[in-house]
Amino acid sequence: MIAFDNVDFGYGDQPILAGVSLTLEPGGFYFLTGPSGAGKTTFLNLVTLATLPKAGRATFFGIDPAGEDRDGIATLRQRMGMVHQNCQFLDHLTLRENIALPLEVSGRRRPEHDGDISDLLAWVALDHRADAHPPELSGGERQRAALARAVILSPEILVADEPTGNIDREMGEKVLGLMVELNRLGRTILVATHDLDLIRTAKRDVSARVMRINDRRIELAGAEL
Repeated sequence: MIAFDNVDFGYGDQPILAGVSLTLEPGGFYFLTGPSGAGKTTFLNLVTLATLPKAGRATFFGIDPAGEDRDGIATLRQRMGMVHQNCQFLDHLTLRENIALPLEVSGRRRPEHDGDISDLLAWVALDHRADAHPPELSGGERQRAALARAVILSPEILVADEPTGNIDREMGEKVLGLMVELNRLGRTILVATHDLDLIRTAKRDVSARVMRINDRRIELAGAEL
């Protein structure tokens, strides 16, 4: 699905990642760990095409973005979903409208999508909050809403950056459970986290691989969780 071959990235003369060679397989569940400042968010930016490698080669769904124009890269990004730790919403829109926003922006909104949006709200247990505005939501509700928004376009891979960092343990396990459900439906999942307990919790429900950032390189653990 996504492959990196000897990829480097940095800012100016400051290297962040070096010699990254790995493959994210369709249907896989991956955790990315490492200390703060090690480059986890940088790697996620590379995975989601928010930035491109400084050296090496990367392919996404068999396509090298180096040969794509802006529209081509945007099309590739529509096949991905992203959940940030500090999820942002448009406060003047309702929760339902925020979740529908990717459909509107991509020009794919159709009347028949109303049922899909309602199903997503129910899936993340927020159907009773459909008409609420983002400032009215708790941290856990916002995180679940961000997950619903990230999957409204049926992405092939979901990327989450510290998705449980700002919520309590119980709610974090609920968010993790939703991502496990997506994985069982065939979605590839990549979660960056420093929470090793979260990874241990996942062991009960999913076969996952752990990637660790060490000295600017990413090591894929040989053993499954």
